[in-house]
Amino acid sequence: MRLVLLGGGQAHLFVLEALQAGRLPGADVTLVSTTAQHAYDAMLPGLVAGRLTEADCTFDLAALARQAGARFVEGRAARIDPDARRVHLAAGPAIDYEHLSIGTGAAPAGLDIPGVAERAHAARPLGRARALVAALAAAPDRVRVAVVGGGTTGVELAFAIRARIADRGSVALLEAA
Repeated sequence: MRLVLLGGGQAHLFVLEALQAGRLPGADVTLVSTTAQHAYDAMLPGLVAGRLTEADCTFDLAALARQAGARFVEGRAARIDPDARRVHLAAGPAIDYEHLSIGTGAAPAGLDIPGVAERAHAARPLGRARALVAALAAAPDRVRVAVVGGGTTGVELAFAIRARIADRGSVALLEAA
């Protein structure tokens, strides 16, 4: 069985674990991810707060794939051809599969709203969290921050930002409900 895993998130880590434990006998597994270092999203509020480093929040996908006996390909899927059962990468050769699992992560909604792309910062993935930390560090003496979304991540992020800016400003949590 040729299995291609697009994305290095938690679901695919369980597949690598099963492969390493011998629960996928005969499987030929390829993990494709845009980066060899993957950030665990639940740790990003700790990074934003300044309590964790990037190293604390990341794990080495290439090493985990190698330990499991899978191939690792650093790249971005440009197109999937389901009839030919082939993933075409933005750069590099196409990868054939019998089974394909797509777990490339969520993208923040609302970036197309006027003004959002110019003024807002998302906390994930890691590159966006880095930009958020840099923006908070470069902010003027008084800063006002609004966190949109009152779920667990939004609340944790609001507290993390408050910890980062300390007495230099305020944080508001916005929730539709």
